[in-house]
Amino acid sequence: MTHFAATDALTTLYNFILQWFLPQQCESLRMVAKIIPPRMRDIENNLLFKSASLEDAAGEIERFDEGFSPETEDGKSYLRLQRGALQDITQQRAFRNLMAQRERSAVEIIQRYLDDITVLHETFDVILGSKMEALQEELRRPAPQNRIGFDALQMKSVSGEGVLPKTLGDYLKALRIQYTSIIKIIKLELLVHQEESVTHSVQTIKAKG
Repeated sequence: MTHFAATDALTTLYNFILQWFLPQQCESLRMVAKIIPPRMRDIENNLLFKSASLEDAAGEIERFDEGFSPETEDGKSYLRLQRGALQDITQQRAFRNLMAQRERSAVEIIQRYLDDITVLHETFDVILGSKMEALQEELRRPAPQNRIGFDALQMKSVSGEGVLPKTLGDYLKALRIQYTSIIKIIKLELLVHQEESVTHSVQTIKAKG
Protein backbone atom coordinates (compact mmCIF):
# COMPACT_ATOMS: atom_id res chain seq x y z
CA MET A 1 0.00 0.00 0.00
CA THR A 2 1.31 3.45 -0.96
CA HIS A 3 2.60 5.32 2.08
CA PHE A 4 1.04 8.59 3.20
CA ALA A 5 -0.08 9.95 6.59
CA ALA A 6 -3.20 7.76 7.00
CA THR A 7 -1.53 4.59 5.69
CA ASP A 8 -1.11 2.92 9.10
CA ALA A 9 -4.79 3.19 10.04
CA LEU A 10 -5.92 2.14 6.56
CA THR A 11 -3.55 -0.86 6.59
CA THR A 12 -4.73 -1.94 10.05
CA LEU A 13 -8.35 -1.78 8.92
CA TYR A 14 -7.55 -3.67 5.71
CA ASN A 15 -5.68 -6.43 7.53
CA PHE A 16 -8.47 -6.84 10.08
CA ILE A 17 -11.09 -7.16 7.34
CA LEU A 18 -9.04 -9.46 5.13
CA GLN A 19 -7.52 -11.72 7.80
CA TRP A 20 -10.24 -11.84 10.44
CA PHE A 21 -13.61 -10.50 9.37
CA LEU A 22 -14.08 -11.91 5.86
CA PRO A 23 -12.75 -15.47 6.37
CA GLN A 24 -14.33 -16.03 9.80
CA GLN A 25 -16.70 -13.48 11.25
CA CYS A 26 -19.18 -12.23 8.65
CA GLU A 27 -20.85 -15.62 8.23
CA SER A 28 -20.83 -16.20 12.01
CA LEU A 29 -22.53 -12.85 12.62
CA ARG A 30 -25.26 -13.75 10.15
CA MET A 31 -25.77 -16.90 12.20
CA VAL A 32 -26.00 -14.83 15.39
CA ALA A 33 -28.59 -12.58 13.71
CA LYS A 34 -30.86 -15.60 13.23
CA ILE A 35 -31.17 -16.19 16.98
CA ILE A 36 -32.17 -12.60 17.79
CA PRO A 37 -35.84 -12.40 18.98
CA PRO A 38 -38.28 -10.44 16.78
CA ARG A 39 -38.69 -7.74 19.43
CA MET A 40 -34.96 -6.94 19.00
CA ARG A 41 -35.22 -6.30 15.26
CA ASP A 42 -32.89 -3.28 15.42
CA ILE A 43 -30.16 -5.52 16.87
CA GLU A 44 -30.67 -8.06 14.11
CA ASN A 45 -30.47 -5.26 11.53
CA ASN A 46 -27.23 -3.94 13.05
CA LEU A 47 -25.63 -7.37 12.73
CA LEU A 48 -26.78 -7.87 9.15
CA PHE A 49 -26.33 -4.37 7.72
CA LYS A 50 -23.01 -3.51 9.39
CA SER A 51 -21.57 -6.93 8.51
CA ALA A 52 -22.66 -6.45 4.89
CA SER A 53 -21.02 -3.02 4.87
CA LEU A 54 -17.73 -4.38 6.23
CA GLU A 55 -17.71 -7.05 3.53
CA ASP A 56 -17.20 -4.22 1.03
CA ALA A 57 -14.32 -2.61 2.94
CA ALA A 58 -11.38 -4.58 1.52
CA GLY A 59 -12.52 -3.99 -2.07
CA GLU A 60 -12.95 -0.25 -1.48
CA ILE A 61 -9.49 0.02 0.10
CA GLU A 62 -7.96 -1.89 -2.81
CA ARG A 63 -9.66 0.42 -5.32
CA PHE A 64 -8.36 3.41 -3.38
CA ASP A 65 -4.82 2.04 -3.47
CA GLU A 66 -5.11 1.45 -7.22
CA GLY A 67 -5.32 5.24 -7.52
CA PHE A 68 -1.55 5.26 -6.95
CA SER A 69 -0.81 2.51 -9.48
CA PRO A 70 0.76 3.31 -12.89
CA GLU A 71 -1.67 0.78 -14.37
CA THR A 72 -4.72 3.04 -13.72
CA GLU A 73 -5.61 6.48 -15.09
CA ASP A 74 -5.73 7.97 -11.58
CA GLY A 75 -2.37 6.40 -10.84
CA LYS A 76 -0.85 7.82 -14.01
CA SER A 77 -2.12 11.29 -13.07
CA TYR A 78 -0.67 10.89 -9.57
CA LEU A 79 2.76 9.82 -10.88
CA ARG A 80 2.76 12.59 -13.50
CA LEU A 81 2.09 15.23 -10.85
CA GLN A 82 4.64 13.65 -8.53
CA ARG A 83 7.35 13.79 -11.20
CA GLY A 84 6.34 17.32 -12.11
CA ALA A 85 6.58 18.47 -8.48
CA LEU A 86 10.09 17.07 -8.24
CA GLN A 87 11.20 18.84 -11.41
CA ASP A 88 9.22 22.09 -11.24
CA ILE A 89 8.53 23.97 -8.00
CA THR A 90 5.46 25.61 -9.58
CA GLN A 91 3.74 22.20 -9.75
CA GLN A 92 4.22 21.40 -6.06
CA ARG A 93 0.95 23.06 -5.03
CA ALA A 94 -1.05 20.91 -7.45
CA PHE A 95 0.63 17.79 -6.10
CA ARG A 96 0.02 18.83 -2.47
CA ASN A 97 -3.64 19.48 -3.28
CA LEU A 98 -3.97 16.03 -4.84
CA MET A 99 -2.36 14.37 -1.81
CA ALA A 100 -4.59 16.34 0.56
CA GLN A 101 -7.65 15.13 -1.35
CA ARG A 102 -6.38 11.53 -1.22
CA GLU A 103 -5.77 11.92 2.51
CA ARG A 104 -9.33 13.12 3.06
CA SER A 105 -10.67 10.19 1.05
CA ALA A 106 -8.60 7.73 3.09
CA VAL A 107 -9.78 9.16 6.41
CA GLU A 108 -13.41 9.07 5.20
CA ILE A 109 -13.05 5.37 4.31
CA ILE A 110 -11.44 4.59 7.66
CA GLN A 111 -14.01 6.52 9.68
CA ARG A 112 -16.99 4.98 7.88
CA TYR A 113 -15.89 1.40 8.48
CA LEU A 114 -14.65 2.21 11.98
CA ASP A 115 -18.20 3.38 12.72
CA ASP A 116 -19.51 0.00 11.48
CA ILE A 117 -17.11 -1.86 13.77
CA THR A 118 -18.13 0.38 16.69
CA VAL A 119 -21.84 -0.30 16.11
CA LEU A 120 -21.16 -4.05 16.05
CA HIS A 121 -19.17 -3.73 19.28
CA GLU A 122 -22.10 -1.94 20.93
CA THR A 123 -24.48 -4.56 19.54
CA PHE A 124 -22.49 -7.36 21.19
CA ASP A 125 -22.91 -5.51 24.51
CA VAL A 126 -26.69 -5.37 24.07
CA ILE A 127 -26.95 -9.07 23.18
CA LEU A 128 -24.73 -10.19 26.04
CA GLY A 129 -26.56 -7.94 28.51
CA SER A 130 -30.05 -9.08 27.48
CA LYS A 131 -32.22 -10.55 30.25
CA MET A 132 -34.27 -12.63 27.80
CA GLU A 133 -33.88 -16.26 28.87
CA ALA A 134 -34.56 -17.55 25.36
CA LEU A 135 -31.69 -15.48 24.00
CA GLN A 136 -29.36 -16.45 26.84
CA GLU A 137 -30.17 -20.10 26.12
CA GLU A 138 -29.14 -19.58 22.50
CA LEU A 139 -25.88 -18.04 23.68
CA ARG A 140 -25.05 -21.30 25.44
CA ARG A 141 -24.84 -23.04 22.07
CA PRO A 142 -21.41 -24.22 20.86
CA ALA A 143 -19.41 -21.39 19.33
CA PRO A 144 -18.28 -21.21 15.69
CA GLN A 145 -14.87 -22.83 15.28
CA ASN A 146 -13.12 -19.50 14.79
CA ARG A 147 -10.09 -18.30 16.68
CA ILE A 148 -10.10 -14.72 17.96
CA GLY A 149 -6.98 -12.56 18.31
CA PHE A 150 -6.82 -9.74 20.85
CA ASP A 151 -3.63 -7.70 20.74
CA ALA A 152 -2.04 -5.42 18.15
CA LEU A 153 0.30 -8.14 16.93
CA GLN A 154 -2.52 -10.59 16.33
CA MET A 155 -4.56 -7.90 14.57
CA LYS A 156 -1.87 -7.87 11.89
CA SER A 157 -0.98 -11.56 11.81
CA VAL A 158 -2.52 -14.69 10.36
CA SER A 159 -5.98 -15.62 11.56
CA GLY A 160 -4.87 -19.02 12.85
CA GLU A 161 -3.63 -17.40 16.06
CA GLY A 162 -5.77 -16.50 19.08
CA VAL A 163 -8.24 -18.23 21.39
CA LEU A 164 -11.05 -20.65 20.51
CA PRO A 165 -14.25 -19.82 22.49
CA LYS A 166 -16.51 -22.69 23.61
CA THR A 167 -20.00 -21.14 23.58
CA LEU A 168 -21.67 -18.57 21.35
CA GLY A 169 -21.77 -16.18 24.30
CA ASP A 170 -18.04 -16.63 24.85
CA TYR A 171 -17.53 -16.04 21.13
CA LEU A 172 -19.32 -12.67 21.31
CA LYS A 173 -17.34 -11.74 24.42
CA ALA A 174 -14.12 -12.54 22.57
CA LEU A 175 -15.26 -10.52 19.56
CA ARG A 176 -16.08 -7.62 21.87
CA ILE A 177 -12.53 -7.68 23.26
CA GLN A 178 -11.03 -7.95 19.77
CA TYR A 179 -13.16 -5.08 18.46
CA THR A 180 -12.16 -2.97 21.46
CA SER A 181 -8.53 -3.53 20.47
CA ILE A 182 -9.00 -2.77 16.79
CA ILE A 183 -11.03 0.38 17.54
CA LYS A 184 -8.33 1.67 19.91
CA ILE A 185 -5.52 0.89 17.45
CA ILE A 186 -7.18 2.61 14.51
CA LYS A 187 -8.19 5.66 16.59
CA LEU A 188 -4.62 5.98 17.86
CA GLU A 189 -3.23 5.75 14.33
CA LEU A 190 -5.74 8.36 13.16
CA LEU A 191 -4.68 10.62 16.04
CA VAL A 192 -1.04 10.27 14.96
CA HIS A 193 -2.14 11.11 11.40
CA GLN A 194 -3.90 14.27 12.62
CA GLU A 195 -0.87 15.36 14.63
CA GLU A 196 1.38 14.83 11.60
CA SER A 197 -1.00 16.89 9.46
CA VAL A 198 -0.96 19.76 11.98
CA THR A 199 2.85 19.65 12.19
CA HIS A 200 3.11 19.72 8.41
CA SER A 201 0.72 22.70 8.20
CA VAL A 202 2.73 24.64 10.80
CA GLN A 203 5.99 23.90 8.96
CA THR A 204 4.42 25.04 5.69
CA ILE A 205 3.25 28.33 7.25
CA LYS A 206 6.71 28.95 8.73
CA ALA A 207 8.35 28.19 5.39
CA LYS A 208 6.09 30.72 3.64
CA GLY A 209 6.82 33.26 6.36
